[in-house]
Amino acid sequence: MEMRKDAAASLVVLAMFDQRRGPDTVWNIGRMVIEPGAFNVVPARAEMLPEFRDTGAEKLTELQQAVAELAAAADGQGGVAVELHDGGRVEPAALDGELIATIAAAARYHGASSMELASGAAHDAMVLSRHIPSAMLFIPSIGGRSHAVPENSHDSDIVCGCQVLADAVVSRIGG
Repeated sequence: MEMRKDAAASLVVLAMFDQRRGPDTVWNIGRMVIEPGAFNVVPARAEMLPEFRDTGAEKLTELQQAVAELAAAADGQGGVAVELHDGGRVEPAALDGELIATIAAAARYHGASSMELASGAAHDAMVLSRHIPSAMLFIPSIGGRSHAVPENSHDSDIVCGCQVLADAVVSRIGG
């Protein structure tokens, strides 16, 4: 048993999720490949694509350092080599408070609830907000499922979202 060299991906994943977190911190494992991939064979190699995001630049730096420390600590444990490749960093962006308020007012007009959500994800608005005032409008997904194959929304929520967006645009351009 001492000669085994199990790929330690599961230990790294558990350690990642146990790291310092802020209220807006999100961790995700977007892809994991275990080779050879048979349930009764000791894994020889594991590759994973972790993602972490936060709305604060300082927190992102802290999280990057934590991941680097985890990789360094796991490297060499039990004869397993760990390599860390930096996949890049997307800086958080602030959205326009006036546009957010305009969308919220349009939602209230149509009897829809609204809430402000932090999103560290790389939505188009993150790029646009560096050049023009930007905001995002989301509609509910059935069962709260988003960014997944079974994602869906009720037709009435889609129509309401379109009405809210149209009213927000009209109120901004005047009409």
